[in-house]
Amino acid sequence: MPVVDGLFVHRGREVNHGDLMGEQDLETAILAYVEKSRAEDGHLKAVPGKLAASGREIIIWGVGTHTQRLPAEGAMKDITIKAFVDSNPRMHGTLLAGIPILSPDELPRNDEPVLISSRCFKEEIRKQIKESLQLRNEIIDLYPVE
Repeated sequence: MPVVDGLFVHRGREVNHGDLMGEQDLETAILAYVEKSRAEDGHLKAVPGKLAASGREIIIWGVGTHTQRLPAEGAMKDITIKAFVDSNPRMHGTLLAGIPILSPDELPRNDEPVLISSRCFKEEIRKQIKESLQLRNEIIDLYPVE
């Protein structure tokens, strides 16, 4: 995933400095980003806690970088995870924290809530669960709605 993006237009030799972000604007933007990240991090830490408190078995869809980091941070220690699901065929049949990673077609046909642990593909996953697979499972977004 890209961490930094940029879009540039060549305007010849002349540079309009009024189009460039000044130091004050940059500082404000960085501080706003840090504050948004703190709020999101609070949400990301609260969701596993709520799931653990419910005592319900869950399925986690998405085994990207963030999901792979969760066991190391202890975020899943009190959650009963039935399975992980991912669309990447290279992940199928492997384990994460000793729990199998399944293809979407192998998703258990039970009523466990499905935690979507993907920021970039959460809408596609939601659509796949509801429309393609026609499952009625409760869907929980790990990432807050933007």
